[in-house]
Amino acid sequence: MKDLDLSEYPNLTKIDLGHNSRLTSLKLAHSNRITCISLFDTGIDNFSFMADTPYIQTIWFPQTGDIIDYNSGKVYIAKALRESCQENYKVRTIVRYCPAGNSIFTKPNPAETIDDQQSQINELSNISFPNNPYFIKLKRTLETQKQIVKSNETPQRYILNGKMEAYQTILSSSLADVELQHILNKQTEVLDLKEYLENLKLI
Repeated sequence: MKDLDLSEYPNLTKIDLGHNSRLTSLKLAHSNRITCISLFDTGIDNFSFMADTPYIQTIWFPQTGDIIDYNSGKVYIAKALRESCQENYKVRTIVRYCPAGNSIFTKPNPAETIDDQQSQINELSNISFPNNPYFIKLKRTLETQKQIVKSNETPQRYILNGKMEAYQTILSSSLADVELQHILNKQTEVLDLKEYLENLKLI
Protein backbone atom coordinates (compact mmCIF):
# COMPACT_ATOMS: atom_id res chain seq x y z
CA MET A 1 0.00 0.00 0.00
CA LYS A 2 1.56 3.29 -1.13
CA ASP A 3 -1.31 5.77 -1.36
CA LEU A 4 -4.34 5.93 0.89
CA ASP A 5 -7.29 8.06 -0.26
CA LEU A 6 -10.01 8.39 2.38
CA SER A 7 -11.74 11.36 0.80
CA GLU A 8 -14.80 9.22 -0.01
CA TYR A 9 -15.26 8.12 3.62
CA PRO A 10 -16.41 11.23 5.51
CA ASN A 11 -17.77 9.37 8.54
CA LEU A 12 -14.54 7.76 9.72
CA THR A 13 -13.51 8.68 13.26
CA LYS A 14 -10.30 6.68 13.73
CA ILE A 15 -7.66 5.09 11.49
CA ASP A 16 -5.41 2.39 12.91
CA LEU A 17 -2.92 1.05 10.36
CA GLY A 18 -1.07 -1.87 11.90
CA HIS A 19 2.35 -3.38 11.41
CA ASN A 20 3.96 -3.29 7.94
CA SER A 21 1.84 -0.38 6.70
CA ARG A 22 3.96 1.41 4.11
CA LEU A 23 2.45 4.68 2.89
CA THR A 24 3.77 7.52 0.78
CA SER A 25 0.68 9.71 1.02
CA LEU A 26 -2.55 9.98 2.97
CA LYS A 27 -5.50 12.00 1.66
CA LEU A 28 -8.44 13.00 3.83
CA ALA A 29 -11.72 14.68 2.92
CA HIS A 30 -12.60 17.97 4.58
CA SER A 31 -15.69 16.33 6.07
CA ASN A 32 -13.76 13.50 7.72
CA ARG A 33 -14.39 13.37 11.46
CA ILE A 34 -11.21 11.46 12.24
CA THR A 35 -9.78 12.28 15.66
CA CYS A 36 -6.83 9.90 15.78
CA ILE A 37 -4.56 8.19 13.24
CA SER A 38 -2.16 5.52 14.50
CA LEU A 39 0.64 4.29 12.22
CA PHE A 40 2.81 1.61 13.84
CA ASP A 41 5.44 0.96 11.17
CA THR A 42 5.35 3.40 8.30
CA GLY A 43 7.53 5.17 5.79
CA ILE A 44 5.00 7.88 5.03
CA ASP A 45 6.43 10.99 3.37
CA ASN A 46 3.48 13.31 2.86
CA PHE A 47 0.03 14.06 4.20
CA SER A 48 -2.44 15.78 1.89
CA PHE A 49 -5.38 17.49 3.60
CA MET A 50 -8.26 18.47 1.35
CA ALA A 51 -9.64 21.85 2.44
CA ASP A 52 -10.29 21.86 6.21
CA THR A 53 -9.99 18.76 8.36
CA PRO A 54 -10.95 20.33 11.68
CA TYR A 55 -11.67 17.19 13.67
CA ILE A 56 -8.24 15.58 13.60
CA GLN A 57 -6.50 15.89 16.94
CA THR A 58 -3.43 13.68 16.63
CA ILE A 59 -1.57 11.49 14.19
CA TRP A 60 0.66 9.10 16.10
CA PHE A 61 3.67 7.01 15.08
CA PRO A 62 4.23 4.68 18.07
CA GLN A 63 7.47 3.25 16.70
CA THR A 64 9.28 6.52 16.02
CA GLY A 65 7.58 8.71 18.59
CA ASP A 66 6.35 11.24 16.00
CA ILE A 67 3.20 13.07 17.04
CA ILE A 68 1.46 15.32 14.55
CA ASP A 69 -1.14 17.68 15.95
CA TYR A 70 -3.57 19.17 13.45
CA ASN A 71 -5.29 22.30 14.70
CA SER A 72 -7.27 25.13 13.07
CA GLY A 73 -6.18 24.39 9.50
CA LYS A 74 -2.50 24.27 10.45
CA VAL A 75 -0.23 21.33 11.10
CA TYR A 76 2.05 21.26 14.11
CA ILE A 77 4.69 18.60 14.45
CA ALA A 78 5.84 17.47 17.87
CA LYS A 79 8.89 15.27 17.41
CA ALA A 80 9.69 13.13 20.43
CA LEU A 81 13.34 12.27 20.98
CA ARG A 82 14.20 9.41 23.28
CA GLU A 83 17.45 9.56 25.17
CA SER A 84 18.45 6.40 26.96
CA CYS A 85 18.64 7.11 30.67
CA GLN A 86 19.30 3.80 32.37
CA GLU A 87 16.09 1.86 31.67
CA ASN A 88 13.88 4.91 31.33
CA TYR A 89 13.42 7.49 28.60
CA LYS A 90 13.45 11.24 28.78
CA VAL A 91 11.18 12.72 26.13
CA ARG A 92 11.92 16.10 24.62
CA THR A 93 9.51 17.85 22.30
CA ILE A 94 10.53 19.84 19.22
CA VAL A 95 7.90 21.91 17.46
CA ARG A 96 7.74 22.60 13.73
CA TYR A 97 5.12 24.55 11.80
CA CYS A 98 4.00 24.37 8.17
CA PRO A 99 0.74 25.16 6.32
CA ALA A 100 -1.84 22.44 5.84
CA GLY A 101 -1.48 20.53 2.60
CA ASN A 102 2.31 20.72 2.44
CA SER A 103 4.73 17.92 3.15
CA ILE A 104 5.16 17.81 6.91
CA PHE A 105 7.82 15.13 7.30
CA THR A 106 10.75 16.63 9.15
CA LYS A 107 13.75 15.52 11.17
CA PRO A 108 14.52 16.94 14.62
CA ASN A 109 17.77 18.60 15.55
CA PRO A 110 19.30 16.46 18.34
CA ALA A 111 21.47 19.38 19.47
CA GLU A 112 18.47 21.43 20.59
CA THR A 113 17.98 21.75 24.33
CA ILE A 114 14.77 22.15 26.28
CA ASP A 115 15.46 25.89 26.54
CA ASP A 116 15.88 26.10 22.73
CA GLN A 117 12.54 24.38 22.30
CA GLN A 118 10.94 26.72 24.84
CA SER A 119 12.19 29.71 22.84
CA GLN A 120 10.75 28.30 19.61
CA ILE A 121 7.38 27.68 21.24
CA ASN A 122 7.31 31.15 22.78
CA GLU A 123 8.16 32.77 19.45
CA LEU A 124 5.48 30.87 17.54
CA SER A 125 2.79 31.23 20.18
CA ASN A 126 3.40 34.90 20.98
CA ILE A 127 3.64 36.08 17.37
CA SER A 128 1.14 33.90 15.53
CA PHE A 129 -1.03 32.03 17.99
CA PRO A 130 -1.11 33.84 21.36
CA ASN A 131 -4.18 32.01 22.68
CA ASN A 132 -3.68 28.63 21.04
CA PRO A 133 -4.35 25.90 23.66
CA TYR A 134 -1.93 23.56 21.85
CA PHE A 135 1.02 25.85 22.54
CA ILE A 136 -0.13 26.37 26.11
CA LYS A 137 -0.07 22.61 26.60
CA LEU A 138 3.40 22.35 25.05
CA LYS A 139 4.72 25.08 27.32
CA ARG A 140 3.45 23.24 30.38
CA THR A 141 4.89 19.96 29.10
CA LEU A 142 8.33 21.48 28.61
CA GLU A 143 8.23 23.18 32.00
CA THR A 144 7.36 19.85 33.60
CA GLN A 145 10.20 18.16 31.72
CA LYS A 146 12.64 20.80 32.94
CA GLN A 147 11.56 20.11 36.51
CA ILE A 148 12.02 16.36 35.98
CA VAL A 149 15.53 16.85 34.60
CA LYS A 150 16.35 19.22 37.44
CA SER A 151 15.10 16.74 40.05
CA ASN A 152 17.28 14.01 38.53
CA GLU A 153 20.39 16.11 39.14
CA THR A 154 21.75 15.31 42.62
CA PRO A 155 22.23 18.53 44.62
CA GLN A 156 25.64 19.04 46.23
CA ARG A 157 24.18 19.04 49.74
CA TYR A 158 22.76 15.55 49.21
CA ILE A 159 26.19 14.33 48.12
CA LEU A 160 27.73 15.85 51.26
CA ASN A 161 25.02 14.36 53.47
CA GLY A 162 25.67 10.98 51.92
CA LYS A 163 29.38 11.27 52.69
CA MET A 164 28.62 12.28 56.29
CA GLU A 165 26.32 9.31 56.78
CA ALA A 166 28.92 6.99 55.30
CA TYR A 167 31.57 8.42 57.63
CA GLN A 168 29.32 7.99 60.66
CA THR A 169 28.62 4.39 59.68
CA ILE A 170 32.32 3.62 59.33
CA LEU A 171 33.08 5.37 62.61
CA SER A 172 30.40 3.51 64.53
CA SER A 173 31.57 0.17 63.20
CA SER A 174 35.20 0.91 64.09
CA LEU A 175 34.72 2.08 67.68
CA ALA A 176 34.00 -0.09 70.66
CA ASP A 177 30.81 0.44 72.63
CA VAL A 178 32.76 1.98 75.51
CA GLU A 179 34.39 4.52 73.16
CA LEU A 180 31.05 5.45 71.60
CA GLN A 181 29.51 5.93 75.05
CA HIS A 182 32.44 8.16 76.04
CA ILE A 183 31.88 10.34 72.94
CA LEU A 184 28.16 10.60 73.68
CA ASN A 185 28.89 11.59 77.27
CA LYS A 186 31.25 14.35 76.09
CA GLN A 187 28.61 15.56 73.64
CA THR A 188 26.07 15.72 76.48
CA GLU A 189 28.50 17.71 78.61
CA VAL A 190 29.03 20.21 75.78
CA LEU A 191 25.29 20.65 75.30
CA ASP A 192 24.76 21.14 79.03
CA LEU A 193 27.54 23.74 79.13
CA LYS A 194 26.03 25.56 76.14
CA GLU A 195 22.65 25.66 77.84
CA TYR A 196 24.24 26.96 81.06
CA LEU A 197 25.97 29.80 79.16
CA GLU A 198 22.72 30.73 77.43
CA ASN A 199 21.02 30.96 80.83
CA LEU A 200 23.80 33.22 82.13
CA LYS A 201 23.15 35.64 79.28
CA LEU A 202 19.54 35.96 80.38
CA ILE A 203 20.47 36.98 83.94
